[in-house]
Amino acid sequence: MPLLSNGILANEVLRWKAIGAASWLAVVAVAADACWSLVLSPAALMSPLRLLASVFSPAAWLAATALLLAQAPAFAAQGASLTTREPRPRLPYRLLPWPRLSGLAAALGKLAARTNSVMGAARVAAFYGLHAVSAVLCLSLFSPSHGAASPGASWNLLYGLCLAAAFLLHWARWSLDVPLFPTVQRHRYFRIKQRLPGAAAQAARLALLGFALAAGVALARARTSGAALVAPLSLGSALVALLAGSLCAFCWLMAGATLEVVFTERLRPDDYSERDVLAAMAASLAGRRGDLMQGLALHDASLLASDVGKAALRRADIFADESGDRWKPVAAVCISELDTLSAAAAAAAAQQKPAGAAAGAASGAASGATQSRKWNALPSAVASKGGLAGSEAQIEALLQLRCAYPRAVLAANALAGFACASLQEDRFGILQLTQPCLGDVLLCLLSALGAAQQLVRSSASLAPRQISLGPWRGNGDATVGSHSSPPLDAAAVALADVLTVALYRVAATFGDGLTKLLADSKARPAFGSIGDAAALLQLFLKGQA
Repeated sequence: MPLLSNGILANEVLRWKAIGAASWLAVVAVAADACWSLVLSPAALMSPLRLLASVFSPAAWLAATALLLAQAPAFAAQGASLTTREPRPRLPYRLLPWPRLSGLAAALGKLAARTNSVMGAARVAAFYGLHAVSAVLCLSLFSPSHGAASPGASWNLLYGLCLAAAFLLHWARWSLDVPLFPTVQRHRYFRIKQRLPGAAAQAARLALLGFALAAGVALARARTSGAALVAPLSLGSALVALLAGSLCAFCWLMAGATLEVVFTERLRPDDYSERDVLAAMAASLAGRRGDLMQGLALHDASLLASDVGKAALRRADIFADESGDRWKPVAAVCISELDTLSAAAAAAAAQQKPAGAAAGAASGAASGATQSRKWNALPSAVASKGGLAGSEAQIEALLQLRCAYPRAVLAANALAGFACASLQEDRFGILQLTQPCLGDVLLCLLSALGAAQQLVRSSASLAPRQISLGPWRGNGDATVGSHSSPPLDAAAVALADVLTVALYRVAATFGDGLTKLLADSKARPAFGSIGDAAALLQLFLKGQA
């Protein structure tokens, strides 16, 4: 199905993962419904018998079942939207020129990136529609269930639409459709429990935002058309509606959390559903089984590169293939991930150089004639601006790096792990005799590090008050690690750290022999030159990087 391009229905492993996430969401939703009922009926806490009777009450279980059925459309929409490759926005700061609305501009930019095609727009529309249906069902079922006067179907419909719109912007702004893979695997229970407090607070904010939007629309409609005001009839009804909206938004947020927790768990060998696990992994890495399986296989490859004991048997099978056919697909995908980022940084540097050179020549002529200087700008800052075209190219590269950061980290760890393991396990010299060889891997890592460092240096000339790339969640280890206002070069700095550690691992393993391997490499660096990579390698060999 075109609307389900991630392959979640076509792959048995992904279907079972979705069932597991739905089971955990059901447990969380039932517990949230019980807490919601206690908030509205706190007298039950005073009587243990009444509290025990409510646990076995058929009405309570019917209400929990109704909540689960109401959340089914939203869970299906979030599962269908999962992807491991975030679409790159087109300069989101241009959508709104006001710096104070940079957060809204970033959300709109990310939303526009997901609607850049007919099918993308259809997916976003289906996502919004299913969440609106879920919200209307929740509000209709739970708002009048505690004695409060019902505000009517019109208000529930309006509030549900506004609540779904608020969640859609939050979903796009924080890129909740992109699951992040953690470096340390923990049990689902601990990872889900860690997300509960943040989800509860965010659900309250979304409910308030949706309520304010709905009230504003209802008031504007009543003033313009003269129709009756559609709003809750009393303060109690408004409070119950807010709590129902909070419960609904909380279940939406935890649906995304459970999907991310379950889908970012490492694939087991039998999850590939084939006897030849390495061939199945190569097919998944090539993208023939959908985007989700490609990301999961890349995550599995990054962990396989550093496994020890029995878990490393598959890595030994890769090195045991004298033809190198098992090594080539893994290396090609990892190198492609990093070279794409390096090429974007190279394009940004190429567009910045002519303008910077012209600015330097003009400033040199002016200094020779009049020796004039701007009183509020350093000469280096003036020369590093590179013009508007250079700034746009830098932002494009920073956007691409931030969107591709999770997969780039997996690729860097995989390449470094396989390279280090080859010293003891590669008996046939697969990484010495086949392409891509060890020198190509080393050149790719050095080129990517040079690109990341160049982006860090060049981003200092950008104006952060006028530009917002949106929040950044980092990697899967940060559950609240959400950075609402990160620096422009946050992803570049993080990737540079990962690449530095990876290169130090390789340098400590092979030592001075890397110099000859790099010189014998026949590959072309995606960023910089062979001389730049060799100079950077010497810093690692001297321990000065």
